[in-house]
Order: sequence, then structure tokens, then C-alpha cells
Amino acid sequence: MNAKKILVFASILIFGGISLFANKIPSIKSETQRNIEVEESLIKEFSLVRGEDKISYLYNKIDLDGDKKPEIIVYAYGPMVGGTGGDSGLILKERSEGYDTISKFTNLRVPIIISDKTTHGWKDIILEVYGGGGPSGTVVMKFDGKKYPSNPSVQTLLPKNTKVNGVKILSDNLSENPGISLEKMESNISLFKFFPESTLNYSGGFENSGYTVITKRLSDDLVMQKFETTAITTSRVIKITPESATVIFLSGEDEEYVSGKINSDLVIMKLPLEKGNTWKSEGNTYKIDSFDGGILVISKESERSTSKYTYEIDKGLIRENFKSEGFEKESKLK
Repeated sequence: MNAKKILVFASILIFGGISLFANKIPSIKSETQRNIEVEESLIKEFSLVRGEDKISYLYNKIDLDGDKKPEIIVYAYGPMVGGTGGDSGLILKERSEGYDTISKFTNLRVPIIISDKTTHGWKDIILEVYGGGGPSGTVVMKFDGKKYPSNPSVQTLLPKNTKVNGVKILSDNLSENPGISLEKMESNISLFKFFPESTLNYSGGFENSGYTVITKRLSDDLVMQKFETTAITTSRVIKITPESATVIFLSGEDEEYVSGKINSDLVIMKLPLEKGNTWKSEGNTYKIDSFDGGILVISKESERSTSKYTYEIDKGLIRENFKSEGFEKESKLK
């Protein structure tokens, strides 16, 4: 799979349009759904504390490197990530789980223009610089084959009458749309409530013969689930924290779990329990489709299949739908 990259901009200032950005070029307002992985990258790179450091962000999706897969350009502002000369930023590149940091920036401003022109296969980035005691004007950030320049304020200013073609992004009026806050992921619902101790029988499964799932609490943060069919028994162990539920052990046929043994790191549930919350784990993409306070629906996409899991609080998994090439299967609680 081709990698998707993410460009993150951070700022503390709100400012109006400048002559360059008054040109009649297409403009895009920011996305509205929260992006947990971008938040986690901001926290890591800027040593932020969720719920304490006052940070908000906006982002757009746009292809920068011509691979027909959108990069994500994110603007964040708050006292921990900016100064009088402008803003801080990151270029992040998608991996199987989260993002790797490619570059860091200082003195960045929004809105910005993604130019139609490219350098080393990546589109040029055009933005304004001002404040911090330096000269004011417009600069072009060009990719050098590995990264963009780290500080736009030291780039050569463009002539005042320069015309550009491209698309303007992050064009929101921040007084009307202040973005998404980097809030503490609080929930009055323990994820244990989706994995209660129980013995549940399901229809469907292999050859529609049905199966039984026995869920047992092992410790303060571990749950074991045994899957029994007419032929075999397998199991998994789930580690549950206030933020996520992660499968840390998957057994082979009739294999027993040994305390401390870990062979998996598959995140199957993750706060916040909000529609649109998306994360990646072990090559899969998970997304919360809905949560009404009682029923939680999570979808999973892998390279060749899709699944949908429906959970009920204090009961557990009540339905699973699986689709692959020319094949569909449903399992549900009896």
C-alpha cells in the first residue's frame, strides 16, 4: 500500500486575508471530524498534555505528491505551539499504526495555498510571513526531495505582484470555526462493559454450526475470551485501559494462555466513542460508525475484507458481519 503523508501546521494567531490570498482561486474549508492519530502526533512532538495544554486544530485532505492518495494538512493553534513570528508544524507520514515525523517547522501561517507547481514531485506550498521582527511578504516552501524547509520566515520573498494557481486550504474564519480541541478523552463508560463476564451462544460461524464465547475477567486490566465450536477451541486475551481495548494474545487451536505471553497488539476499541473516530492497527482500519449510549457499532477494513461489529453495553458482541470477495457471513447472539 502506498503511504499517505500528513502535514501538520500549528499556530496561535488569527489573522485576516492578505493580497495574495484575495485572488480568486478555489478554497476549501477544514474537515470537521476529529483525528485521534494527528492529536497523538502533536502530543508526542510538542510534549503536550491532553486536557491541560490549550490546543485546537483544523485540517484538510489534499494530494501533495501525486500518488492520488490525499495527504492531510493540519493547522493547530495554542500557546504551546506558536510565538509572535508564527507557528510550529510537522510533516507526518502514515505507517501501519499512527504516523512517523518527517519534518518540523516554525513560523507558519494560515491560510495557505497548495500550488499547481511541483518540486521533486511534491506540490509547492505558498504562505505569508510576518511578525517576529522579520520582513513581511509571501514565500514558497519547496520540497527538497526529503522535506520542506523548516522556517518559512528565512525564505526569499516573492515579488509583490506574483500570481499563483492552486487551491487555498485551511481558509476557515477561526472566530466562526475555532477547530477541534485537544481535549482529554473522558468517558463515564468503562470499556469493560463491552466485555462482561458471560457465556454467550451465537448463530452462524464456520459452516453455520454456531459457536460459544466464554468471557472471563483475569485481572484489573485483562479479559480472556474462549471461542468454542463443535471442532476446536481458541482464545484471546484483551488488555483494557481507560482509553482502549487491545488484543495482546491470540491462541492457536486448543492453546492455553500463559500469564505475560504477548503475541498481538491489535487495538479493537478506542476512545472517544464518537462517530467518525478512526484508528489503524496491524494493517486494519477501524472506525466508529455509531454509538447511542447503549449500542456501539465499529467497522473494520483490511486489504481484502470488511467487518462490522455491534456491541451492547453489559452484554458484549451481539452481531458480526463479514464480507470478502464473493463471500458474506453473519453471526449474531441467539
